[in-house]
Amino acid sequence: MEKCKKKWYVILANGVLLVHRVSMRAYCVYRIYGWQQALLSIPRMVWGNFINFLATVRAIRLYLRYLHTGKLIAWDKTQHVYPSEDQLGAVVRPRLGELLVQSRIITPEQLQDALARQQRHRARLGEILKEMGLVQEDQLAFALNGH
Repeated sequence: MEKCKKKWYVILANGVLLVHRVSMRAYCVYRIYGWQQALLSIPRMVWGNFINFLATVRAIRLYLRYLHTGKLIAWDKTQHVYPSEDQLGAVVRPRLGELLVQSRIITPEQLQDALARQQRHRARLGEILKEMGLVQEDQLAFALNGH
């Protein structure tokens, strides 16, 4: 009788934690996407657990087949294609002047003046723009972090 009572406490605690998890998920979804998606998040949670269960059954089946036949398990989600050094080098980040012009913090003419001054003084573009009074530190940070 005592063992049965302890099992019910575990089941009750598990139920309380499940309700808490479902309600927290629904609340967070509500805050971002609205009440309709919050209501739909509950059946999506059940459906996601069902899909996860089926994926686990498939993984166990594939592993048992490997143990029985020795046939290697194939990874069927990722192509395992990595970019080459040339492809990685081809990724071009915009330059500070371009970012400031795109953000409409400075004009193209102001950028040209600052670049000409940079050629003469060999200083960083951001420092030259600050000396010229065209940008402030927070505008530079916005341009660099916002893009």
